[in-house]
Amino acid sequence: MFLKTHRGMARDAFFGEGELRMLQWRFNKNYSVTRCRSALVAFSFLYAIAYCSIYRDSLGLNIVPWASTYALVVIFVMSRAVRIGLREPVIRMSSEAIHLPRALLPPKIIPTRDIKSLEAIQFRGATVGILIGRLGATPRIVEREHFLAPQDFDEFLVELTIGLPHVPLAPKVANDGRRSALSGDRKFPIIGILSIILCVTYALTLDPLSFEIDNRALELGALTKFSVTTSQWYRIPAAFFLHSSPAHLFVNLFSFAIVGRGVNSIIGTPRFVFVLVLSAAFGSISSVVFSSYDYVVGASGGLMGALAIFVSFSLACHQRLPGSVSLPPQLVMLVVGLQLLSDAVTSNVDIVSHIGGGAVGAGYAVWLIKSHSLPIPAASTGSRLLAVTLACAYIAGLCTFLRHYLSFV
Repeated sequence: MFLKTHRGMARDAFFGEGELRMLQWRFNKNYSVTRCRSALVAFSFLYAIAYCSIYRDSLGLNIVPWASTYALVVIFVMSRAVRIGLREPVIRMSSEAIHLPRALLPPKIIPTRDIKSLEAIQFRGATVGILIGRLGATPRIVEREHFLAPQDFDEFLVELTIGLPHVPLAPKVANDGRRSALSGDRKFPIIGILSIILCVTYALTLDPLSFEIDNRALELGALTKFSVTTSQWYRIPAAFFLHSSPAHLFVNLFSFAIVGRGVNSIIGTPRFVFVLVLSAAFGSISSVVFSSYDYVVGASGGLMGALAIFVSFSLACHQRLPGSVSLPPQLVMLVVGLQLLSDAVTSNVDIVSHIGGGAVGAGYAVWLIKSHSLPIPAASTGSRLLAVTLACAYIAGLCTFLRHYLSFV
């Protein structure tokens, strides 16, 4: 149901001239409790990882301050959950702002002038949520299941679209499986297929005792200076699919899921495949030529190329990108800073490969931004054939490596 703070005003006066009218809808009581429980579970998991990482060699030391801090946090979260649970959370909307309830914090106020996109989250043909993209801030999601009654969400959606006629409601870009609204190309589940290939390759090449990559796989598949001089070019694509440890694989899979999804939506699958392969190859070759490491493995060069494209579009086209594929410039720069800091302080990370792949991605992004405007036109037939050819070449290189490697197992 909806309530009016100014009695007797008509519904069509909302977002109109004259006296301000405030609409509000009640959320169900499980909204706050569920979020408090999720926050507590996430905190417990991260806290356990941090404790074991710092004191893995002496778990019995310094447990009192750790346990005391954990207990204080748990008590705080539970008290907030009880206090918030005593009152029903309410979402409010006026011509100037939307007030979204939060579990452990005061309501989030979103000025309507800062709303740049509205994307419908659909499941089995039904709209189950709305993603609100904001200028200079992260997007917010309002889900149907949060409302006290399902029809309340429909009413909220109607009022929102009427009040923001300059912001059309569109399907969520990142989840629209038929065609990308930003590139004009049909979308292809390239991230899921790539993740499966990386996981299967790692399972075939790991050492069952250490759960890291087998030394024989490094000898036959890693890209080295010797392999380039002996024309073993299959190692360039093979090295892309090899990872040295579970952590190495997990970080790349996680990054591809976050960054690759957005890049695939922005530039389309053919261009994404092209820049991924080109960045990976250029990063690997740069590492062989300029780096002091004996071998190169991993998809980090291609990942850095995708990250460079994502950063470039987020900075140059932030206002035109929908919320599901954009980040605020401040958060983008934080991501880049953390990546550079990680490269500087982490051992066995090939910075040359990252720089090479990132340079290719940045250059390609600058060319796309200068030559096209959003939405980017669909890739030409020649570009699609080139993307298919590069993908087939990389798969052929992986198959060649696996044939050599499995023959020795």
